[in-house]
Order: sequence, then structure tokens, then C-alpha cells
Amino acid sequence: MRGIRGKVVAAALVATAALAATPVPAYAWGFSFGAKAEEKAEESYVFRSGETDIVMGGDSAPVVRALGTPLDTFEADSCAYQGKDKIYSYSGFELGTHPDGGVDVISSVYVLDPAVSTPEGLQLGDPKSEITKLYGKGYTLENGVYRYVKGSSELAIYTTGGIVDAIEYTAIAE
Repeated sequence: MRGIRGKVVAAALVATAALAATPVPAYAWGFSFGAKAEEKAEESYVFRSGETDIVMGGDSAPVVRALGTPLDTFEADSCAYQGKDKIYSYSGFELGTHPDGGVDVISSVYVLDPAVSTPEGLQLGDPKSEITKLYGKGYTLENGVYRYVKGSSELAIYTTGGIVDAIEYTAIAE
């Protein structure tokens, strides 16, 4: 048992060292020195965790590095793409990715905790009046779900009994 534990600890140390030595582009922390990252953010909804901007449809590798070790991960063969769909669980939200042209891109963010808010300030448990106050009237409403589309992304806000009970960002397949 001791030998296996030592190997696991050694592997974790090597992985941590490799991640620490890996350069992370500035836009993973919300900074951008190039127009490409800014253009992607302008045409998509962006979720923010700490100092990390999570752009729907963007490359997931720098974001996952910036967010750190997830609480849990899940992967399965993709139904729509060649490769694996992945879900990374972090405190308060889940990050979904799918393969696209050899890289994993961000396909969704699902808010799980009322302590987590959107960059505009919406939280689970808020009254539905906050939705239009923060996002305006450019939505479609069906079965209590407010859907806002921005470029190649969608923000879906689910309500029950006049209260926000789910928030989901998704990339729209092109």
C-alpha cells in the first residue's frame, strides 16, 4: 500500500510542477493583449470566476489551468464531435467542454450555488424581476426559461414560482 501511495504522491507532484511551469495566456485571467480574445468575448456571453473570464466557444485549456484543480471531472464519448466531452466541477459551477479541431472548447457553464453570481450580478434565488433589470428585454420566454442570445452563445435563466432557480451559459454550435 505504501508503494502505491508514494507513486500517487510523486505523480501529483510532477503534475503540479508541470502545470506551474506551463505558461498561461493573459486572457485566461481576464487580460487580453490581442484582438482575437477580445473579439470572442464581445460576441459571446462571458462567465467570470474570480479573475478568470470563461468565454463560450473559447479554448478551454488556459481556463482550466487558471481555475486550478477541479473538485471532480467527468468525460464521455461525444455524441456530436470526435473525441470526449468533459465536465469539470468547481466550487459553485460546472464547466463543460467538447472537442473541436483538435482542442477542447468551452461549451457550457452551469451555476450550482446561490453564492455564485453572473458578472452582471444575477444569482440563484433572485426574483425574476432582476433578469430584465440586468439583461434587458431582448429575450425569448418559454416555460419559465428566459433565453438571451449573444453572438454564438446563449444565456438561459430558469425560473420557478417567480424565482431564478438555474443559470446556464452555452455555446451555440456553428
